[in-house]
Amino acid sequence: RRDFTINAIALDPLKKKLVDPFGGVRDLKRRLVRAVGDPEVRFQEDALRMLRFFRFQSTLGFRGERRTEGGIKPE
Repeated sequence: RRDFTINAIALDPLKKKLVDPFGGVRDLKRRLVRAVGDPEVRFQEDALRMLRFFRFQSTLGFRGERRTEGGIKPE
């Protein structure tokens, strides 16, 4: 399962086309980190995704989507 829309982009090698089921290309252009589906569920599935969320922002200069950031809850 993919965590962020920008990581859910794939290339269909036979058709030589991008497969973008969650709008990741649009988010790349907008420099936005956005969770696939429910952010709280994504972070509960794997807590390291929280670190990746902030790493994408700091290393790539992207901004985090508010709803995605709201899914980060202290335990």
